[in-house]
Amino acid sequence: NNRWLGMLLFHHLVDDATSLRILRSEIEAHMLGQQASL
Repeated sequence: NNRWLGMLLFHHLVDDATSLRILRSEIEAHMLGQQASL
C-alpha cells in the first residue's frame, strides 16, 4: 500500500521544533526523489 512508518527518538536537549521541521522536509524530499534539492 506504499506506506512507510518511521520512529525517531531524540533527547529534548538536542532536538527542537525547528530541527524536526528541517528533518521532516529532508525526508520528504528524499522520498519524492528530490535529493538534488537538499
